Amino acid sequence: MSDPISTASHSLSAAEFREELPDGLLLRWSTHADSEGVATLYGSVFRDKETDPFNEHMARWTRDWLSDRHPYIGAGDIALVEDQQSGRIVAATGLLSYDLEYGGIRIPFAQPEIVATLPEYRNRGLIRRIFALIHARSATRGHLVQGITGIPYYYRQFGYEYAVELDVQHLIHTSSIPPLKDGETEPFTLRPATSADIPQLQRLYDAERQRGPISSPISDAYWHWLLEDGTPTSAVGMRIYLIIDDAERVVGYTMTGRYRWGDRLSIRGLWLAPGVSWAAVALPLLR
Repeated sequence: MSDPISTASHSLSAAEFREELPDGLLLRWSTHADSEGVATLYGSVFRDKETDPFNEHMARWTRDWLSDRHPYIGAGDIALVEDQQSGRIVAATGLLSYDLEYGGIRIPFAQPEIVATLPEYRNRGLIRRIFALIHARSATRGHLVQGITGIPYYYRQFGYEYAVELDVQHLIHTSSIPPLKDGETEPFTLRPATSADIPQLQRLYDAERQRGPISSPISDAYWHWLLEDGTPTSAVGMRIYLIIDDAERVVGYTMTGRYRWGDRLSIRGLWLAPGVSWAAVALPLLR
């Protein structure tokens, strides 16, 4: 006898799944043809104020997802609701698939991402319906864990619980960074990384991951995406640099956000080779 839960998951996760909802709405999975519709939804919703300009950075990120070039998500991996009368995409959430490691054990992981509904379509339970599809596809792919970042408490409605701290920060004000003294040269500089540097980046990143029990391995495909394939002006991505000493040797790496968020620039990754002094590198790196 077939497992009814497994059967239901396969039905909801199937690319051809369709469900008619009240008011002429349709719940389904995305296709290439939805690229601009989903981009318009995300670019419209993710603004601080209604009078703010369209968020083109979010739209470019969405188009990357639907390009079938992204290592973690394909053109058919966004669960969405379409208003069949207007043809607009009115709600959507994407499903990223990759691995985490916990204490060295590889765990298939799913991350629902960019959860959005147009204001006039909210409070109809559309995101609950969308998450049923997301969870079903995650189950059929064998993911053992799902994790999401976002609005505090909101995702408890869909079975999520708080697990680990996110974005623990140490803030450094630019006014506290002393300038280089006259006549001195920096002992360390930054060089933008390229795909040729991936083996070195991988070694440094893997060493950095040993700091804690939970981490996410980065595949060669994702390094290539970060360095070359992703749209440079999308909302999410990294600038990756190698740290070079005065003998032109690679002594570490760092990842920063592509843009400032408000008045802040985030450092997302940083590691030095064994024997390199963190104290010696800190100020040149910050400058």
